Amino acid sequence: MGDTTSAAGPRERELLLQARGVSMNFGGVLALDDVDLSVYRGEIAGLIGPNGAGKTTLFNVISGVLQPTRGRVMLDGKDITSWQPHKRGRAGMARTFQRLELFDHLSVADNLLASWEAVTPGAVLGRHRTKGRAKVAEVMERLRLGALASRVAGTLPTGQARVVELARALCTGPRVLLLDEPSSGLDQAETVWFGEILKDIVGRDIGEPSILLVEHDMSLVMEICDEITVLDFGRKIACGTPVQVRNDPAVIAAYLGAPQEKDTTARFNSEPGVSGFSADGVAATVEVAR
Repeated sequence: MGDTTSAAGPRERELLLQARGVSMNFGGVLALDDVDLSVYRGEIAGLIGPNGAGKTTLFNVISGVLQPTRGRVMLDGKDITSWQPHKRGRAGMARTFQRLELFDHLSVADNLLASWEAVTPGAVLGRHRTKGRAKVAEVMERLRLGALASRVAGTLPTGQARVVELARALCTGPRVLLLDEPSSGLDQAETVWFGEILKDIVGRDIGEPSILLVEHDMSLVMEICDEITVLDFGRKIACGTPVQVRNDPAVIAAYLGAPQEKDTTARFNSEPGVSGFSADGVAATVEVAR
């Protein structure tokens, strides 16, 4: 990866979020084994791997749901390993979940306001309400949700609900967004649209927010991510740009189990739910779990 370029010229890559040497044991099961992961300011980082690779476990360690057996989590150079999730949230870490977690009986606007109140001291007591409403309006305008402000969240189709969930995270003023399979439940057109939204909101010029996403849809990952980390059986097996990862033999082996014949047709980005990897002239297809 090279320097990040903005209107002001090249900008050196700066670390924002790190997992260092993270291991996680569940009894006799080693779910993570000495894993490192880095998220840089103003970039989108991807975390991929086959089912059972340890992606969700690492996400839970980073967000504070789990305390690692070994290793550290750093945010802007500060060790936050022992911090509870709510403290990480107030420090600028926001997370969405694979399963939609909206307040179904509240309006879209009130979903966003509730999120802002959760990280704003005194807001749940009614303080700073005008400021909160202004923040909600700003985020809804940015994500083009104004027409849905009064809609009850539970009545929204999945595609719109995903954007509302993202908007709710943005109302916390995040420095880093952790997105857990954000394309889950979306069709191909909705996934492309959602990817464009993520590219629009990442802080390329100002460095925040950065985004870390766990995702099974390789088309989305390869299209929007600056750097991708690949896990398999709890270990990091690759890290690099989309091109580097797509052509990495270890990644191909992890997904396919064995090298494929050279005449296998690569269908990367050609069909919804299907991704292709190639390395040294070897092409293969992977049916991605959705």
